[in-house]
Amino acid sequence: MNKPRPGDIYRWGWNEKTLKEREYKNASGTMYWCCSRICIFKNDGMFWDTFWGGNDSDKKFSIEDAILKLDLEYLGNFEDLEKTFKEYRAYYNDSDCVDLSHPNSSQDNFYIRKGAKKSLNKMRRVLMRYLKKLDWEADYAKREADRIRSEIENLSIDAILQIADGIDLTDSSYEDEITDSCQE
Repeated sequence: MNKPRPGDIYRWGWNEKTLKEREYKNASGTMYWCCSRICIFKNDGMFWDTFWGGNDSDKKFSIEDAILKLDLEYLGNFEDLEKTFKEYRAYYNDSDCVDLSHPNSSQDNFYIRKGAKKSLNKMRRVLMRYLKKLDWEADYAKREADRIRSEIENLSIDAILQIADGIDLTDSSYEDEITDSCQE
């Protein structure tokens, strides 16, 4: 591991040796209890897990402990990142994005590497995924509308209605005026 500098960000996990030594805790689920598995190297020379957000975490590691007990994956340094909106990931390659979100802090933790360029290829892939989703939803809506038209034509007192959420079930609704005018 290169000598860390303050503001360095890592994903961390227990290495195999530590996992075997602490296996008795693994069964109870406490190996990563209250851990984000993201740590920041700070001015005090310690790696601090970000779960609690401050300097009061019991999950902090010296450089020596990190070398002996952890597998670390370097993500970047805050000086080389710009905080932005998570939705901007659609514009940039994943290698230019650093997402520090975790279960105890899920918002306002997204960064883009300074100098990163937008990727037309990535933007195109994201739009194609969205188009595929919309096409599927339109196809589903068409099939569902055809099914309901058939159900209306063959409606009997013994019918079991399959009704989507959000449909008014009262005797009278403002939607009836629209529906009635469509039938005239």
